[in-house]
Amino acid sequence: MTTILGISAYLVAVTQGAAVLLAEASGVSYPIALIIMWLVYSSFTILSGAKGVMVNDTVMFFLFSIATYLSFPYIIKSAGGFPNAITKAANLAERPDLLSWHGITGPGATMGTPWEALAWAVIMGLVWGIVIAVSPWQSSRYLMAKNEHVAIRAGVWATISILTVYLFLHISISTITTIKADIAPTEKVFIWAAMNIVPTWLGVIIVSGIMASALSSCSSFLQIIGSSITRNIMEQSRNKEYTDKYLLRASRISMVIISLVILLIGLLQPPAVMWIGYFAATLFAASWGPIAFASVFSKKLTKEGAFWSIIFGFFGVILGESLGMFGVNLPVYFNPVIIGLILSIGALIIGSKYGVITREEREFQENILQTPIEIDEKKEMNITRRYPAYLMISGAMIIVTTLLFYYWPININ
Repeated sequence: MTTILGISAYLVAVTQGAAVLLAEASGVSYPIALIIMWLVYSSFTILSGAKGVMVNDTVMFFLFSIATYLSFPYIIKSAGGFPNAITKAANLAERPDLLSWHGITGPGATMGTPWEALAWAVIMGLVWGIVIAVSPWQSSRYLMAKNEHVAIRAGVWATISILTVYLFLHISISTITTIKADIAPTEKVFIWAAMNIVPTWLGVIIVSGIMASALSSCSSFLQIIGSSITRNIMEQSRNKEYTDKYLLRASRISMVIISLVILLIGLLQPPAVMWIGYFAATLFAASWGPIAFASVFSKKLTKEGAFWSIIFGFFGVILGESLGMFGVNLPVYFNPVIIGLILSIGALIIGSKYGVITREEREFQENILQTPIEIDEKKEMNITRRYPAYLMISGAMIIVTTLLFYYWPININ
């Protein structure tokens, strides 16, 4: 149930982001764009299932990566060329400290002081580290991999890719403010660049890449919701078995109902793509994080401890977020996710003092700690051992690139 609630919140954010893109690119109103997006991803997911989602994920990855790398030189050139574009963005009077290590701070900014910005970045970094490890939309993809070697290798390439994409995307997007500083909402900045700065052919790739990423997320989330309702709630939690045909029909009906609820929320709630996304991420980091690691490595965790850990972590985050509605402003180092994690870990420790670990549970845990042996294991392992080296080489290259494209232009004055 926490999966369904948390992913639904995330689905609201992504649906709104896709609708903002569609409205900007097509000229239709936001409500019409939202309805079109709902029709597209709902029908796509209900008809194609997990395989269709995986194909779309792959298309999205290549489209968005290509769009980011190809748009970088065009945006930099339009903003004054290198290194002038970076220097102008760093010294822009309307956005002081835009490219500083802490970003824009002060009374009118999201963060009050540089150290609050640093604390927030560290907390969010840890949260997303946990989310990538245990969240349902990530873990479901690991389970689809051919074997664990493939999952590890894909994870390394994904890490390298996301670091380089973020580096080029964030630097180029920051320079757009020197061309047009009043783009609102801020979610439209890259879309505006696609329609006003880069050549038309590249703008099509950018918009297609963003749309593919939105469809990828929407379809992934909706498919997981349908699967959770049928496999987890209807079958496993009730210890019942149904035919695949019955479960497929139930899954499709549940996805239609949930998607309609998401549509209504999107129409009533103004777009807040980033913040709703962060909220959903913190829900899973707090409610799933502690028990995900403890269920693998702890010999003392019981199902009672796991159950209450999820409950306290989930509602701990909601409690922390709700305090703002009553005028209580928490310091950045006491982010709602910290409240959720503390409560989750406490409930895990206390709850695990009750209940009994069965022999089957003990054997299952010992089994998952064993290294799986694949066909041609020696050959597969030799290939996998190369990947840490790839990661270290990419790290060195990213440091050099950052020095050349970020540090040097900002400090030449």
